[in-house]
Amino acid sequence: MMGKMAKNSLVSVFMVILTSCCSILLGLMYLFSFWIDFGFLGSEIGSETSTTGLWDSISIGLGIVLLLSMILDVKVINARGKFSFKLSMITALLLILIQFPPLALWLMINLLDVNNGELIGLGTHLLLLILIIGCVYTIVRFNKEVK
Repeated sequence: MMGKMAKNSLVSVFMVILTSCCSILLGLMYLFSFWIDFGFLGSEIGSETSTTGLWDSISIGLGIVLLLSMILDVKVINARGKFSFKLSMITALLLILIQFPPLALWLMINLLDVNNGELIGLGTHLLLLILIIGCVYTIVRFNKEVK
């Protein structure tokens, strides 16, 4: 039977992997304009690429850093270095922070005119925000149990 600490460790690792992959995937969705529709811009479509280009790069980069911090954590699981914990927390908190501008914009667009493209944009950011908060919770909980 698996011990409580081992179970919590697996949950923490799973949450970090899931959050990292979702952050990278959402960044790629913006990068390749896949599944997210900017048709509401009308004749101005394409004007969003510079802004979303910056956001998707940051989202992909933070997702990779979060994933690497988890790999570093697993490698030193016995030592449980504080560096990887701090790196994971800072990265996850930055991921939370970068969700607010697109979340607010998609919410505003949905209040003005609702169709599937805008709902997908809003839903993906809400889902990622919930995942990140869950990830932070599991990281903090596991770190407290290890001490």
